[in-house]
Amino acid sequence: MPSPIAVPVKTSPSQLWSGKQSGINTLLLMNTDITNTVMVGNNINTLVVPIAPNGSLSVDPASNWYVVGAVAGIAPLVVVPNGQANFLGITAGLGKLVIPAIMSPNFITSVSGWSINKDGSAEFNNLTIRGTFFGTNYIINNSGIFFYSGVPALGNLLISISNAIGPDQFGNSYSVGIFFHNGAATIGMVTVGGLPILDMNPSGRAHGTNNAQIFAALQNGGLANEVIDVILTSGKEGGDDAALQLFSDSFDATIKALAIIEFGGQVEAFFAKGQGIRPAQPGTAAVIEGWHNMALANSWANNAGFGVARYRFLASPANTVEIDGVIDATAATAGTFFTLPVGWRPGSNKGYGVGSSGGAIAGSIPNVRCTTAGGLSINNATVPSASSFFIHGFINLDA
Repeated sequence: MPSPIAVPVKTSPSQLWSGKQSGINTLLLMNTDITNTVMVGNNINTLVVPIAPNGSLSVDPASNWYVVGAVAGIAPLVVVPNGQANFLGITAGLGKLVIPAIMSPNFITSVSGWSINKDGSAEFNNLTIRGTFFGTNYIINNSGIFFYSGVPALGNLLISISNAIGPDQFGNSYSVGIFFHNGAATIGMVTVGGLPILDMNPSGRAHGTNNAQIFAALQNGGLANEVIDVILTSGKEGGDDAALQLFSDSFDATIKALAIIEFGGQVEAFFAKGQGIRPAQPGTAAVIEGWHNMALANSWANNAGFGVARYRFLASPANTVEIDGVIDATAATAGTFFTLPVGWRPGSNKGYGVGSSGGAIAGSIPNVRCTTAGGLSINNATVPSASSFFIHGFINLDA
């Protein structure tokens, strides 16, 4: 049997086989180059039959055959007289890929199909992993996504994203949500009761059963009176924790901007826009705030000689609102002349005597009355027209 013939492949056509040889029934051409395709043909001017890298082709031994390569110096084309159809594997010994890549028929880089390349890279259109995906410094599995500082190990977990509590396979603890880790200290984003919460746990703080938290919410989202709030808590559960609650004003201005200080679940003070500090508990300390002008209602008007009627909250006498001004009844009227803001109202109806001029209220000594709803009125009865009332006095807000 004739021996295989190695034919150098050149960039110009050259003959690789003469068809005048006798005793040859089959002819196998093998492209040993694992990078380049060569072209063959039985007409030196029309070499149009490709042989792919590591590929082979059975041809008619009675014809003359020629070959040309895309570049010079590539591996030879091996001619096997009487050789049979041959399939060269895509791998060499021990399963190593010897061709540049294997790919799907529709593979187009960054467009379609898939390719696994000899250099270790790969490209896929879609990929489903049913087990664990290991990266150089990250792991993705059915517990979540975990990023590490260097090779994954105990003590170097940086970021965890999970819907469960547990240690990773190296012993690093993590919680539900998205957490940034720095040793035992963590800052994380979690959801509680549908609200996003920023959960902060400084290292070495073991006195609380809950971590310090910041969370935000949208009350009545999308409605006219929506209010956005941000709440900071120290996180101690069932004890004397501290909290600060910040509320924006509502879209329709029915609810004003407000800040609330709370200890152990008990509201201690309000910080309202334009109202200074308002203690929530009788007898608690507060700074004396400035005066606020009254917006008079029900045909009441400020007396021109005394300016605008006003009010303010006092720390002393404790838990008291001071009222000051002179107001005129421009017509026979009844009902409130002003309503105190929410949080500034007494626990029971209150009143105090006032002076008047230009008119009298039959069978009554003039007095200011304040209801638990905050409504201020003069005797809560019909008042003669053109009467003036000196309303300076104090309303205690205790029950």
